[in-house]
Amino acid sequence: MKFESIENLIVWQKARTLTIEAIAAFHSSNDELIKNMMTNNCISIMNTIAEAYEKPTRKDLIDNLYLAKWICGSCRSMLHLSVELGLIDNTTHHKLIDASLDVTKLLAWFIKKLKEAPKAAPAE
Repeated sequence: MKFESIENLIVWQKARTLTIEAIAAFHSSNDELIKNMMTNNCISIMNTIAEAYEKPTRKDLIDNLYLAKWICGSCRSMLHLSVELGLIDNTTHHKLIDASLDVTKLLAWFIKKLKEAPKAAPAE
């Protein structure tokens, strides 16, 4: 698998959209702790995918993609807490959960494809 740039990866594009939507959803929240945690989690997903793309080995790339996937889980956990605390409404909650699940599924697919791809032949 070869990609020209991180910006062309659908998973990175979806993570960026999730980040923008989460920042907008929590922009007016008075709970600075949860607002900052949500914002940081979403930014971390996007940035971890970008960092993964720059890793020198397939193993490093896969490890970073797993990390981004785990951060998505943390993001969803914070979204459930946020709706229960009344920081976001149900519509926003479902929209952001769905967006996070889309990123998680794409990351899982990407990891699977990387693991299945043939290893490059050693240079002579």
